[in-house]
Amino acid sequence: MGVLFKEMVAQCISKQSDVDGGGKSDKMESDGDVVGVLPNADKAVISMEKLVNYVLNTEHPIGKHKAYLFKEVLGYSVGTARNLAVKIMDEIYNFPAIFKGSDRFGNKYEIIMNIEGINGRTAPVITAWIIDSGSDVPRLTSAYIHKKR
Repeated sequence: MGVLFKEMVAQCISKQSDVDGGGKSDKMESDGDVVGVLPNADKAVISMEKLVNYVLNTEHPIGKHKAYLFKEVLGYSVGTARNLAVKIMDEIYNFPAIFKGSDRFGNKYEIIMNIEGINGRTAPVITAWIIDSGSDVPRLTSAYIHKKR
């Protein structure tokens, strides 16, 4: 494991001190308008294909770094993608959604939530969502471990 990767893991693990035991935290930063609960959160969907082929795929040309951090920090991998999806859905109502803007594809939101890993550690995870134009269903577009700045 490279030195830079080890530093990133250490930063993510140390970020645990910024969270309140896995619940809400006033220390989570944002750069958008907080809208409360994700609109239509009760309809939110997480594609297993998105988690398996992108977020947790260590061979994906863009997503592989996310995957390595999920594995190292929280213990999640392709084989435990369903567990991660359940954790995200369990926390969707517990943290505020941040409106990130609109484009021709739809309205974009971000939720920074504390996720407990299968290894017992907790880390802040940024989840990105879109409500496609013409739809009212939020769907997960990305998720990654929030690195300490």
